[in-house]
Amino acid sequence: MTGLIKRIEKMDFGKLDREITIQEGTESTNDDGDNVTDWSDFAEVWASRQMISMDERYLGEKLTLTEAYKYRCRYVEGVTTNMRLVDDNEGGGTYDIVAADPVGRKTFLELRVIAKD
Repeated sequence: MTGLIKRIEKMDFGKLDREITIQEGTESTNDDGDNVTDWSDFAEVWASRQMISMDERYLGEKLTLTEAYKYRCRYVEGVTTNMRLVDDNEGGGTYDIVAADPVGRKTFLELRVIAKD
């Protein structure tokens, strides 16, 4: 138990400065027969954010920008890569979750995300 306490004490909780929402989607069909995803809130947590990469590429004649971030928050059970992350803070946006990895003994959750088109 002492090792776990030391690990928790090393995390600077003041860096969890962004309130984010993790959402889960439910697939349905609209009146036109198109598949749509309805999003509902799964969890609201405080997190830190770190940019992993930013990449510009041409797809055909269109320039696309891909942004990847790492968010770290207190552990939340049940988060999957079928969910998305919404960051309404300045510079935030809506992101696809591409990895959700527990840190330590499920003390924290590290979310790797990419910006949605």
